[in-house]
Amino acid sequence: MAQPKTMTGNKMTIALGDGATAEEFNAFCGINAKTVNFQTNTNEDFVYDCDDTDSPPWRELTKSGRFVSITGSGQLDTSVLARYQEAYDSDEAVNAQVILDVLAANGGGYWEGAFMFTQFNITGNNGEKVQVEISLESDGAVTWVDAS
Repeated sequence: MAQPKTMTGNKMTIALGDGATAEEFNAFCGINAKTVNFQTNTNEDFVYDCDDTDSPPWRELTKSGRFVSITGSGQLDTSVLARYQEAYDSDEAVNAQVILDVLAANGGGYWEGAFMFTQFNITGNNGEKVQVEISLESDGAVTWVDAS
């Protein structure tokens, strides 16, 4: 039996760029539930069989677009609250990465692209830590870079 190469969830992080010329990416501490979702939009056509026009046509799909969504939630690290707010308030996309922090041989690397901050929720319950939820949507191509 061949063992699968796996990683723990703490090896996956969401990081935002600082916007500087030599951009640095900083992972959000406290975000402990992360999702990256790759989606494709399609157009559909129903194409008839010219030899059998009485039978129902088959659907054919044409890929019309792709995009990536990133979501994260966890405990609010108040030291980055201003960065969350700045990214949400911006009318411009921010550069972001989803990092799989393991060796390249084990599938490590990161996805990187420009993203719009589309959701920013803060929730607090008495007697519990304040929670944060973020959502980002890609604004252009997202690329994969193997770990070095």
